[in-house]
Amino acid sequence: MKLQVALDMTSYSEAIAVAKIVEPFVDIIEVGTPLIKAEGMRTVRQLRHLFPEKTIVADTKTADVAFLEADLARKAGATYFTVLATAPRSTLKEALRARKELGIKVAVDFIGVADKIAMIKELKGRGFDAFILHTAIDEGKFTCKELDNLKKKPSEEIIVSGGITAGEIPKLDVTKVDTVIAGRAITGMQDPAEAAKILMKLVE
Repeated sequence: MKLQVALDMTSYSEAIAVAKIVEPFVDIIEVGTPLIKAEGMRTVRQLRHLFPEKTIVADTKTADVAFLEADLARKAGATYFTVLATAPRSTLKEALRARKELGIKVAVDFIGVADKIAMIKELKGRGFDAFILHTAIDEGKFTCKELDNLKKKPSEEIIVSGGITAGEIPKLDVTKVDTVIAGRAITGMQDPAEAAKILMKLVE
């Protein structure tokens, strides 16, 4: 599995400082939705400048105008942008058009989807790069029930997210999960680098 850190703070300077500290110990850096709303795409641009070879995700949680938002993310240097599974199907099609024409990868965020397994069956094989099985912070603690019900992993990457801590990672089925997203379990710790090291060991 891979480890993705979510920079969900709202301060550009704090985000860049934390990213510099944890970058050696994570596989992927995500510019979280609150940070994008607070600072726009400049954090993505700076991270691409600092880490030209790193996978960078712009967590746009796009619900409309997918081609436009994908282009903004791509121009800033993002490897991936995210689109909501609950968005109109025309928006999902526009996300796939952006993938084809712009070359940016698309991760579909299943936040708010009641039956995630049914949604995987509906969307698999259409050209998306990844599915994010996301438990919203407002919903409470992350659970693995979707993974337990996933009999066969699709060809798309499976990413899990939502308040994941070191205690949850060993419970994950490594045959079904490609990437684990951790936010506050890294960025909210007194020593983010050490926290990232611990989580990286758990996902290896």
